[in-house]
Amino acid sequence: MKITSAASLTREGLPDAPEGEWLDTLLDKTNTMDDQVARAFSGGFSIGDNTPWKFVPLNMVHGVEYKVKNPFADPSMPVKMISVASAVGLVLGGDGKPTGSTYTLVQPQLGWRPTGQPDNSVFIAVQYAPPLGNIRTFVNAVQSINNGGASTPRQWNGVIHQVGTNLTWSSGANTKVTCVMAGLVEVSFQILFASAAGGYREAYAIKNAAVGPYPAYDLTPGGTFAGMSSTGQYLVAAGDYLTTNVFQNSGGALNTDAAVDAMCASYVAPDPATTARVTLLFQGA
Repeated sequence: MKITSAASLTREGLPDAPEGEWLDTLLDKTNTMDDQVARAFSGGFSIGDNTPWKFVPLNMVHGVEYKVKNPFADPSMPVKMISVASAVGLVLGGDGKPTGSTYTLVQPQLGWRPTGQPDNSVFIAVQYAPPLGNIRTFVNAVQSINNGGASTPRQWNGVIHQVGTNLTWSSGANTKVTCVMAGLVEVSFQILFASAAGGYREAYAIKNAAVGPYPAYDLTPGGTFAGMSSTGQYLVAAGDYLTTNVFQNSGGALNTDAAVDAMCASYVAPDPATTARVTLLFQGA
């Protein structure tokens, strides 16, 4: 049986085996050991000869430190190394128990430190990488903005680049960039109005049609072109959408630019409340 295979020994596979629960216990322990060895080698972990090791599964939240007891039978054995064997985002039910998984958490960064207690327990925290997602929109036509009234979402004509599939845009909803996953998203925009002497100009980065905390104002355009930009961050849930809204009260309709206007969005951190099933590989000294 290969050490990286998922095969297991069964009583049926040993036709000459004697009766008795002791054999079932032995087979269970053998298969458990084989499964752990296979996971270690298939995961690219290196375990030295005669090195004691244990897999420890935990439900962990991004950036929160946990105390984990020494998993070895002899609590006086110091922990030499801890590695992340797997980390999968969980869906939690109303009782707080996992009901399914959502996605694999990419490149989790593990930090750990001894507690200084005689049982050789450790403090552990894991930082999850943000969801993969970056997008930038562009325009190739002016957009006429009415005088006064409510702010107007800027329409985009396409996407210059898109990394990953967690931030999306479509021509059927051409004012919106939609967030597929929860996390912290940084959004920025640039808007250029045509020249007009009266009134003032505004632009906002908005989540779900509510005016956000990241406006840009030009209060005294003075007859010149009014350009503005701003950058901010939103904590988003799956399905939230982002727009760049504009406002002007020059006294008549006023165009935004046909080339300069753009919006960018990128995930910069995961949802801080994300719970994950993290499997740790402990190696003893």
